[in-house]
Amino acid sequence: MVSKHVAQMKEHLSDNGINPDDHRILHGAVSDVDGEAYYRPMAETDFGHRVLQRYSEALSDRDDTAVRVPCWTLKSLLENQSRVSFIHCDIQGEEGRVFRPSIDLVRRKVERLLISTHSRSIHRDLRRRFRTAGLEIVYDFPVRSRVRTEFGDVQFLDGLLCVINPNAGSDQASSH
Repeated sequence: MVSKHVAQMKEHLSDNGINPDDHRILHGAVSDVDGEAYYRPMAETDFGHRVLQRYSEALSDRDDTAVRVPCWTLKSLLENQSRVSFIHCDIQGEEGRVFRPSIDLVRRKVERLLISTHSRSIHRDLRRRFRTAGLEIVYDFPVRSRVRTEFGDVQFLDGLLCVINPNAGSDQASSH
């Protein structure tokens, strides 16, 4: 099923005039350590995969529906990039594990973030960490909130943090 999602990503890029061969599309998971992760595939139309377990063959012994995939940290994914224009992150509760150890890296390299948060505590923690790092929160819609926006009244199930970094890639970001 995941290979179908990779194919859909390539098709989406092509449909928008972007050559997928000019980009690196990875089949795997993002987490707090490099290695392997397991997840359970869901309905074909559901993109809400959640990592079940990391680094253990034991899950595959107990659950023959579990899929093993490579797993990378944000540091590993971004280490060879001088600047990243945009990160969209919807990783089903793993966002704290991924971003907490990588805030400084994000501050140095990433221009914009759109993060779907899956708990109020993760949402509050990331909001505080981003602000402390000098990032600007453009939109801040907490988990399970109803918010009047410029687009009207919106009910959020997941939280949403839209963040811009006024210093990404600058000397000021490196010396912060």
